[in-house]
Amino acid sequence: MTCSDDSKCRRYGTFCFLNNCLYPEDFFGSSNINQSNVYAAKNIYGYCKSNHHCRELNNTHCFEGRCNCLSGQEYVNGSCVKAINVSCFDDSECLLPRSYCFLNTCLYPEIFFDPVNGYNTSLYAAQRVGGFCQADQHCRNIKGLKCFRRKCSCANDYSINGTECNNVTLTI
Repeated sequence: MTCSDDSKCRRYGTFCFLNNCLYPEDFFGSSNINQSNVYAAKNIYGYCKSNHHCRELNNTHCFEGRCNCLSGQEYVNGSCVKAINVSCFDDSECLLPRSYCFLNTCLYPEIFFDPVNGYNTSLYAAQRVGGFCQADQHCRNIKGLKCFRRKCSCANDYSINGTECNNVTLTI
């Protein structure tokens, strides 16, 4: 079967090389050693027999017959990038779902709030309404916030107004 990329190969377990759908065991056999050296995977999780086959994909290696991200790298928007323990100023700079900017470092909450990091967690304060929290003290930088369901939210006697909480005063 002819192809232009792996997605065009309809038989399960085949991949595209030189416009032909091939099974890895046929292609990577000893009789095809020259072609095997020329082959390079075109995308993450593409077929490989050695790291050489993943050479065109940054921050990858061959693992269990597929090109995978190196340890410490995460697959984000088509590339393998370091996404945890990287510098940040705001949650929006953290690339992975469920990662937040804690003390200028992108981390998962379960890593940051691990009991062994007690000192760090006492320093942390969310920078906005909706910021991550585990206790009211993490919402202390913005007036009227309380920690509710792991997000800094306006307290009962406050209402949200854009990026802040305003005190609701009742007149009788």
